[in-house]
Amino acid sequence: MGYGLTVYNEGGGMTLSSDGLVYGYIGRATYQSILQPPGPLSGTIGWPSEGDCGYSTYTIDWPGPIIVALPVKTNGSTALLDVFQSGSTWTIHVHKGNGSTNAIGFDLQEDTEVYVFGRPTTVSGYGLALYNAAGQLTGDLSRRPLTFDRFVAMAGGVTFVAFSGLTVPVVVGDAIWFESTSVPYDATFNDNYMRRGAWRWNSTLGRLTRTLYLWFYQRSVDTLGASNVIPATSAILMEASSLT
Repeated sequence: MGYGLTVYNEGGGMTLSSDGLVYGYIGRATYQSILQPPGPLSGTIGWPSEGDCGYSTYTIDWPGPIIVALPVKTNGSTALLDVFQSGSTWTIHVHKGNGSTNAIGFDLQEDTEVYVFGRPTTVSGYGLALYNAAGQLTGDLSRRPLTFDRFVAMAGGVTFVAFSGLTVPVVVGDAIWFESTSVPYDATFNDNYMRRGAWRWNSTLGRLTRTLYLWFYQRSVDTLGASNVIPATSAILMEASSLT
């Protein structure tokens, strides 16, 4: 090409280009609150008969799009629930179980680190900035770029992949696993459970594991069709020990 910058590694793979977008590390999102899942629900008709999983809430200010990376821990499951923007403030909801469950089966929640990378919008005045042919900012290298240490892929039905060498592993990607079951409560009602996929790190076996957490519970006359769907998925892993 006749402009810009392209960097290749020893294997001939392109690692940096002004034609692409380089997301830079903008910091940890700020913890705001935790909503625990509901406690045991009464079987008496008229009581609330459904509940959703708990979650923790975080915010960070950034005018452009962001990418969230979550630490994968040995206790409990971790999953990104949703991310939405209002003005320049992003709100992030995270499922992070602490390894315990309540009487229904919902994971009890704890706060966690939430690492955020942002699309460049302005430059800081020092370091290296990348622009494309149209003069649009594509990278601000005064910030740590979103690079990764490992790419992992799991075929459909596969629930773990071996890996090692990371002290504080963080993951970008969805575990993608869905399960629904119905258990008769009495002659009329059924307890319906919907579960979703989350990540867990098994440090003893050296595995990134897909696991399930209870997402939604309902007691009703209806039944959920039993299913257990584990589609193929992929994710990237990076070391977060130096991220502050």
